[in-house]
Amino acid sequence: MADDRNSLTAYLAQAYLFPLFPQGTVPPLHQHAPLWPVMEELNCRPKETRDFMEVTEIPLLAVENAVRTYFMGFENKLRVEWPNSSLTMPCPDVKVLGNPALNHLKVKNEHDFHEALQYFMLNTTAEAIRTIEKQPFDEDELSFLRLRAQGKVNSRKICTLWLFGRPIGLPRVVSQGVVILSLPPWEFGPGDFQMFARPRKFARGELDREAPDGPRWNNAMKLWALTYDVCKSFGFKWFVVTTYNHWVFGTWSPNWTAVEVTQVLPFDKTRSITLVELLVFWTQSGRERVRYWQTAADFSR
Repeated sequence: MADDRNSLTAYLAQAYLFPLFPQGTVPPLHQHAPLWPVMEELNCRPKETRDFMEVTEIPLLAVENAVRTYFMGFENKLRVEWPNSSLTMPCPDVKVLGNPALNHLKVKNEHDFHEALQYFMLNTTAEAIRTIEKQPFDEDELSFLRLRAQGKVNSRKICTLWLFGRPIGLPRVVSQGVVILSLPPWEFGPGDFQMFARPRKFARGELDREAPDGPRWNNAMKLWALTYDVCKSFGFKWFVVTTYNHWVFGTWSPNWTAVEVTQVLPFDKTRSITLVELLVFWTQSGRERVRYWQTAADFSR
């Protein structure tokens, strides 16, 4: 590496994700996943409504500049010692994956998918944040907490939630944090992601309820309803949606009327900034440790 091999910032700037290797009975991956069934939990109760009305795009270059500025502030002050079992992403000349790590990439089911996501991206991000905050052993508080699946239909688990940190002793609704919504790639294809992230406006009430006998919501609309409910229930304005293969980073406006998201980013993004750098930055921004980026502005009629 051009930089010191014991520099955390140098490692994060070149760390990358390997592709997943679907095994056995994993459903085939398509541009658009099969339409999800009607989910009763996504229907608003009578007289309730989702205020969410607009999706706008975050200028990626501006975010990349903010991320670079953030990490430049550390220079070579953040040091790591190798081997480090928590920095699990491969990196040229520093970290090579052995067979035990490669086995995490073999995905036979939803459980394996989430294990791969946690082992590589989430564990590395959490360890980076612990190093930044000089709390390398605080794995209870400074880690991603996996919550129950959302949108569960029989044995089919469509979406799982991850919160950074354990809000022990805090109210149910907290104001600082980031939530990650993860979906297996066979439940949400790249075409679904493009529909999810495209700029658009929703009519008032359009995302309130799906009529079983009326026009069906597509998977992107269902995911927007779910993302709104999850983020608002925790009070988290910063969020990430991922299938491991693809990533979208977003923020909500103060009154939850608008959202701003990045374009869909591939798992192998390393140009300009890496995905793990962006996830560290997004997590720290949601925790109000970083002031280089603002959340979305409210919808203006």
